[in-house]
Amino acid sequence: GYARLIFTLVCFLCGYWRSTAIVTSLLALPVLPVILVLPESPKWYLTKNRVREAREAQKRVAWLSGVPYDIEEVDEQGEEKPETEKKVQDTKIYTIRDLFASRAIAQKTIVVGSLWFSTSLSSFGADLNSGNLDGNFYMSQFVSAAAIALSKISIFLLDTYWPSFDRRRLHQLPQIVMIACYTAIMVLMVTPSADCAGQGSRNLAIIIINIIGASFIELTWDACYLVAAEIFPTRIRTIGG
Repeated sequence: GYARLIFTLVCFLCGYWRSTAIVTSLLALPVLPVILVLPESPKWYLTKNRVREAREAQKRVAWLSGVPYDIEEVDEQGEEKPETEKKVQDTKIYTIRDLFASRAIAQKTIVVGSLWFSTSLSSFGADLNSGNLDGNFYMSQFVSAAAIALSKISIFLLDTYWPSFDRRRLHQLPQIVMIACYTAIMVLMVTPSADCAGQGSRNLAIIIINIIGASFIELTWDACYLVAAEIFPTRIRTIGG
């Protein structure tokens, strides 16, 4: 939401795609030094059997966190391993084929892939057709970005005050609202209006419903990222790294 606000503002001020591309690139420059400060994941180094670099990454993380460095080795669950139980790190290089190596992993891969596909298709369709809506394009984008930013805050509140609010609800409830919104838009678009006043009211309703639907689409992205990060073992998540 906040990124969309900034990007919309840059597009509004520049008015030309080349200038917009240059300005947005310059805005990202202050983030680049962070790459030199933050280390790679120690677990990723360990999956590649690069133990020395994993130790250096752990030291850097401890230094950035302001905590003393503990050299104790931990397993994937974050539990300390006794010295007698330490094992040689897995040196196998995992590929995309390992996403379907077993029935359990294959089922997870298909489910996560379906979540990503449906969410990306919905998001792409909403963004692609946002220019076809009536009213001021930039104003609609500003309002939509603000609504998305506020919806992100609602996730924190739901997670804090609704204990049973899990990843499944985070994905399914916004998808249900999104389907209802775009079904309503479809009905409004095929329903003829009697006069100009009715046409204007219908167009305004379409814009408002579209903004609500786009906001809930963005919430499903959070669920996709969380599920993909939590459902696969670390060795599978390092594919492509």
